[in-house]
Amino acid sequence: MADGTSKPPLGADPAIRPLIDEEYLADLLGEDSADLAEALEAAAVEDSERAFTALRTAATAGDAPTAQSAAHALKGTGSSLGMTKFSELALIMMTSAAQGTVPDTAAVDALAQLWEESMDALRRAMRPQAA
Repeated sequence: MADGTSKPPLGADPAIRPLIDEEYLADLLGEDSADLAEALEAAAVEDSERAFTALRTAATAGDAPTAQSAAHALKGTGSSLGMTKFSELALIMMTSAAQGTVPDTAAVDALAQLWEESMDALRRAMRPQAA
């Protein structure tokens, strides 16, 4: 930033590092990314709301195939945004459901909490790119 025009490196906030793949996000957003960041966030929120509703319903009903499908959708959404920890946990849930083990509501709540933490980190990481 010696010339005063460079942006701080993506992920300068150390709290972001464990949740977001900063390099992937920087490559995804590129230059002049305000509109893209906003669109990605909106799509992710919409997709996750549907998937979490399906996952909660599946957990309550003991429906492994629906739980697998919902966890797969969440994994994909998280992966597409560089949410490393969230995607890993969703993959574990998806794999367990594929083997017939339905997550309980506490596990779904933990995944939802990690989603919120990851979205907060993602928003912080995208703002320097969108600024």
